[in-house]
Amino acid sequence: MEIKELVLKGQNSLKSGSFEEALACFEQALFLNQDDPDLWNFKAVALRSLGRYEEALEC
Repeated sequence: MEIKELVLKGQNSLKSGSFEEALACFEQALFLNQDDPDLWNFKAVALRSLGRYEEALEC
């Protein structure tokens, strides 16, 4: 899956409340490109939604 597809799937998962699935998508996207700050932001949003605040701050 390409980064754009992973981000779209992750965003849709966030909207539907599937936070674990969203996090998995954003982590896969980051595996492909760790230099994209937007991907780190999406990961932080997913972590925050899961109540994992300390981890979200590290993004």
